[in-house]
This record gives sequence, structure tokens and C-alpha cells, in this order.
Amino acid sequence: MGSAKTFFDQDKDALTAKINEYSETALYVAAGAGKSSKSIDSVKNLVDKMSPEAPELRDLYDCTPLHIAAWVGNTEAVKVLLQKHISLCCISGDLIIVCPLHGC
Repeated sequence: MGSAKTFFDQDKDALTAKINEYSETALYVAAGAGKSSKSIDSVKNLVDKMSPEAPELRDLYDCTPLHIAAWVGNTEAVKVLLQKHISLCCISGDLIIVCPLHGC
């Protein structure tokens, strides 16, 4: 995350920028990328840099990064996200994943 860290340090708006056709941010991609220590470190670094409200941003399907992490079984990312913003577990998404923890 060396060059990514520099990028996000230089442009704080990049943390919440929609980066794909699904209106996902870098945190969505990191939370859904897998369970490797590198992916989890990316989630931690992004969450640490974000405002407390930023993880509440929703994608095209009305889901948060917590929905994505739960859906792919990334329990470490789920823990990181809930430690930063516990109320994420109460935000419902689309019809497929209503509550993030139902996706686990």
C-alpha cells in the first residue's frame, strides 16, 4: 500500500471517490478483495484515513463496504469496519443482502 498510501495522503477526496461502474470506493474493493494479510492491511489503512461517516457510503446496489466484506466472508474486514463504525451493522442494503451480517 506504499504508493496507494502516498496517493491517499495527497488527495483525501480519493478515499470516497467512486472508482468503478458500481459506484464503489477503494474500501469496497479492498473489503471484497480477499482474506490475505495485504488485503486486510489495505482495509485497515483506508478505514484509519476515512471520516467516521465514509464507510456508510453506498454503492449502486445500496450496499456498504460491510455488506461486501460479509458477503465474501472476509471476517477480518468485517471486524475492522465494525470497530470503526458499529452502526454499519444496522444499515440495510438491497434485496439480496438486507442486513450486512445476514450475508455472512
